[in-house]
Amino acid sequence: MNYIETKYVNLLSSRLDKFARKKEGLWNFRCPYCGDSKKYKNKARGYFIRVKTDLVFKCHNCGVGRSFSNFLKDNCIDLHDDYVMERYKEGLTGAGRYIKSPELDFKTRTIKRVKMPTGLTPISRLNNHHPAKGYLLGRGIPEKFYDKLFYVEKFQEWVNKQKPTYSNTKFEHPRIIIPLIQDGSWTGFQGRSLDSKDKMRYITDEQYNGTTVQTAPPAPVCVEFCTTVQLRLRHT
Repeated sequence: MNYIETKYVNLLSSRLDKFARKKEGLWNFRCPYCGDSKKYKNKARGYFIRVKTDLVFKCHNCGVGRSFSNFLKDNCIDLHDDYVMERYKEGLTGAGRYIKSPELDFKTRTIKRVKMPTGLTPISRLNNHHPAKGYLLGRGIPEKFYDKLFYVEKFQEWVNKQKPTYSNTKFEHPRIIIPLIQDGSWTGFQGRSLDSKDKMRYITDEQYNGTTVQTAPPAPVCVEFCTTVQLRLRHT
């Protein structure tokens, strides 16, 4: 394992419940995706495991697996960009690695457009007493954006239809779906939990299925939508 991962594991240690180093290349803590067990607070079934020269995350309770880079992106976005850049500087990204090189060129990319994913209910169709709509109203999100934000009752089931991710869906729960938009197209999504006690308030998935998904609003609306909605929700 390289020293950069050791550095970022140490930075993470204070943020992960029941964090402990078991042996060389193996760390254990409570899974931030499923919370392990509400009944047994000492249960800790999330692990960082060394695979060749890199670390991967695996939970033996909910079955979620992530590269170390994607774990940082999901749980500690403030550390993720620094981690990627440090690995890039040391030549530890790209082919044969669990993390791709950062895109440093700004060439226009051709975006593949496909249908918008099914199974989502626009927030605009929910009544004002619905928990999801009530939450957005409480955060002061303008109602003109409610047809571009969505609600899904069974988040894990819906995610698995986009890309197989959860092998265990016993922790099923609802979430608000926030599209990630670039050049007028979906490039992924964020799922915002409605449970104030949820340790994973946000779950982010980018470029799912290897494609992007077309959405209706033109670029100027998308810019206003992203800056207004995502910034207000992020500070909750």
